[in-house]
Amino acid sequence: MRLLTSFVVLVVLAGCAADAAPVEPLADDDSHVGLQDPNDAKDAAPAIDAGATTPERDAAAPPRSDAGARTDAGVDDPKCDLATPKAAPYLRYGLHPDASNALVSIGITSARILQTIGSAAASAGTHAQDGTASGKPYSAATDLSVSGLSSTQIATLLDDLARVGYAGWYRRPGFDGWPASEIAHIHVIWVGAPMKRSLRDQIHDWVVGKNGLASHGPYAFHAFPKCRRDAILERFVLHNPATN
Repeated sequence: MRLLTSFVVLVVLAGCAADAAPVEPLADDDSHVGLQDPNDAKDAAPAIDAGATTPERDAAAPPRSDAGARTDAGVDDPKCDLATPKAAPYLRYGLHPDASNALVSIGITSARILQTIGSAAASAGTHAQDGTASGKPYSAATDLSVSGLSSTQIATLLDDLARVGYAGWYRRPGFDGWPASEIAHIHVIWVGAPMKRSLRDQIHDWVVGKNGLASHGPYAFHAFPKCRRDAILERFVLHNPATN
């Protein structure tokens, strides 16, 4: 009986050894890539192929002359192109005819205009006549009322004005260098015409985010996209080529 039991045990052990699968060698370090948790993928550094080379430029694509020159978003954005408003009834004495058309195109009425050609003391001569266009004397500078407008609406109006060719600032008493004793208004400059030196200096302030005042301080109320500032500067230089 003892011999029979030993024989049975040996048979069972032999059968188990025959059915067992061989142990596989350890997988390579990168064999788990396909099983990687997607949440971890964003943290994984990309593998660097030592034999890889920089792809050649498509032969059909000429080299870019602006490569590496400017990388700010929106530089070539067509939304930053300045509009060319159609002719409209002349809005107010002292406006350049094209400047008048631009104001009409964004819904500005004569009632919103505070000053075109003028000699207000706070203006320090910036509203003096700049020239004559189509028989109409003009100042490139215009002041607009902000009566009834919220800060958000004023910022939107500044963007609309820039879109049609005006560089402008909200003159808020006590802020951005504007005296607290002066009235609130929007001061704009039409860049589609020749202008006096003081206005040219203000344009140079505007394109770099400054206040256009004697202090040349930073302008914090509103920031314009760089592509818009570039478009304004381009039109300004077009009409003020030797004096900008």
